[in-house]
Amino acid sequence: MELTAELSRRVDELNIGRLLGGVLLTDYIRLACDLLVAGVETPAVVEVAAAPPDDKASWAGIEEPINAMFVDLGRTWPDTTTAAWIRARMIATAMLSGELSVAIGGEKLWSLANSVPYTEMLVIHEAVDEYGLLGGEARMTGLAEDVLREAAERLDR
Repeated sequence: MELTAELSRRVDELNIGRLLGGVLLTDYIRLACDLLVAGVETPAVVEVAAAPPDDKASWAGIEEPINAMFVDLGRTWPDTTTAAWIRARMIATAMLSGELSVAIGGEKLWSLANSVPYTEMLVIHEAVDEYGLLGGEARMTGLAEDVLREAAERLDR
C-alpha cells in the first residue's frame, strides 16, 4: 500500500500524537476516511472511519482500532523522546519551508522541548537560553537548522 507524501506525513503526525497529545479524535477519523479514499481498506481503518466524530464517550472504544490502524500502516509506537524528535523535525521543516512562521515554530519547539526531559532536547533549550523566543528570524531559522541536524543524528541511525 503506497501512500502519498501528504497522507504519509499525516499518518506520522497522528502516530506521534498518540504519545504527545494535541490531536483530536476527529483527526483520526478524518485520516481513516482519507485512507479509505486512497484504497487502504483494513478492518481497523474501516472501524475508525465509521466512528461517530462528535461522541466524546466513543474515545475509549475507538482507541484499540486506532492503534491497530497504525500497526496496519506499518507504524510502530515510538518512545516519547523519539516522538518528540519526530515532531521537532516536522516543525523545523515547516519553519524552513515557510509553511510555519519562525516565531510560531520557535514557540512550538520550546513547548515541545519542555514536554520531555531537559537533556533530551538540549539544543532547543540552549538556543532559547541564548536568543530567547524573540531572537529574530535569522536566529529562529538557525534554531530550525540546528534541530534538523540534531534530529537527523538521533533518528536516522
